[in-house]
Amino acid sequence: MVFFFNIVSVFTALFSFNSEAEHIKADQLGYLYSIHETTFSKTDTKGNIIFKNSSLDYGEATSIDLTNPFQPFIFYKDQGKLAVLDNTLSLQGDVVDFFEKGYGNIECVGGSRGDAFWLWDVNKTELIKVDKQFNRLISTGNLSLLLEKKINPSQIIERGNFLYIADPSLGVLVFDIYGNYRNTITIEFDGKIAVDDQYLTFIKGNSFYLSDIKGLSPHEFSLPITAIEDWDFVYPNLYLLSQHQILSYKMNP
Repeated sequence: MVFFFNIVSVFTALFSFNSEAEHIKADQLGYLYSIHETTFSKTDTKGNIIFKNSSLDYGEATSIDLTNPFQPFIFYKDQGKLAVLDNTLSLQGDVVDFFEKGYGNIECVGGSRGDAFWLWDVNKTELIKVDKQFNRLISTGNLSLLLEKKINPSQIIERGNFLYIADPSLGVLVFDIYGNYRNTITIEFDGKIAVDDQYLTFIKGNSFYLSDIKGLSPHEFSLPITAIEDWDFVYPNLYLLSQHQILSYKMNP
């Protein structure tokens, strides 16, 4: 794959607005989601709040997942809970308690097609796929033993026919959708990656990296701002959270 980017003017500012958010996430439909304390908001590209839920009092949120943008969910690692919402950010059913569902110490969760979920059980160091009723569908067994590596995922991302496990100490572990290990993409990144059908992107220091989904020959670009607290990328748009502002930039060909 060949990229044609002008490093001098690669990012064009689109919009910015004030925000107290701790986490942000963007979907393929152009909406931006943010969490501040117990409030989960959905905004348009001008920062106008479309929907808001201010009753999510389950501790500090760990991550937002938009695998299905019509059913976003929020994971609360310290509490072992999962809040599943609809596209108006209304809570769907009761908040899921993993201990009550019979799962141990779940430290990372990712969405899967068909409203299913991937779970990382840190005690058993295994990936588990469950359906929307949290019945077990797939389990990989002890991956640290199988791969002879200590694995500490920061993200689980299913895209297309592959599953990407981000681990800042190892890189990105790639599995098929049945939980079979394929390979490891050896990259260094600051805790988080973004993956879509074409690109794998990540940030390290003051640089933004973009490569094909195999992680080959990532291209490095200087970020338009520093002091980034969270970010997301949905081609061609980069979203940055910094110093009480959310800013969006378009990546120019």
